[in-house]
Amino acid sequence: MRRPAVTRTISTLNITVLGMDTVSCEPMTKTFPVYESEAPKDEAKLFNYIRKMYETDTFKISTITDKTAVKKTYTMPLSKYIEEAEEVKTDKADTAQ
Repeated sequence: MRRPAVTRTISTLNITVLGMDTVSCEPMTKTFPVYESEAPKDEAKLFNYIRKMYETDTFKISTITDKTAVKKTYTMPLSKYIEEAEEVKTDKADTAQ
């Protein structure tokens, strides 16, 4: 018998950047995931967005070297989802499922 499950497809952009480790003074590349729907389309805005989210005192981002779109589908048994998910309070008129 098939068990009920929650399934979602998530679209992300894997943004690879070149930056400098300020402690070791070594260049490094790192890849960061960003929700595709939240990523700015403009390259300059995307660069600033990535810097704001991931740059630290010890890692300074210099440039974006690659963008890769990734789409993955995830699933979880409904019973586990109900156990672990946070309940969202909604109006009684809201009938979204």
